Amino acid sequence: MRPDFTFSQIKKAEKFVKHECIEYKGMGIWVCKPLKYVSKRDIFKVIEYNHTTYTIKSDGNYGFNCGCDGFLQSKKIYETGAYDPLLPKEQVLPKCSHIRAVILFEQLKRKDVQLRRESNQGMLAFCVSTV
Repeated sequence: MRPDFTFSQIKKAEKFVKHECIEYKGMGIWVCKPLKYVSKRDIFKVIEYNHTTYTIKSDGNYGFNCGCDGFLQSKKIYETGAYDPLLPKEQVLPKCSHIRAVILFEQLKRKDVQLRRESNQGMLAFCVSTV
């Protein structure tokens, strides 16, 4: 996969997460809702990307599965073996901006849980030390 294409996917994924388009449904299934946000330059202009709601499923073969054109194109490249075999598997598995958004969403969720856990432990330690 071209580095500039990957960068573009990552930027879109960040927008999906920032604008709360990713929703976990359970059982390894997420949805990525259409991205609609107001342009900073023109408060009356609504920017739209991804007019369709996509379902992303956890998949043993590819890590994740999505029905968008970007994923299907990436999957085709992966299946033909047209990638550098020296790259780690997680770098060559088919991905799209929706899957990258799910990965980012889950990473942030885990980080938030970890921060809350550390905060609660710190508060517990503070309470114990002041008694």
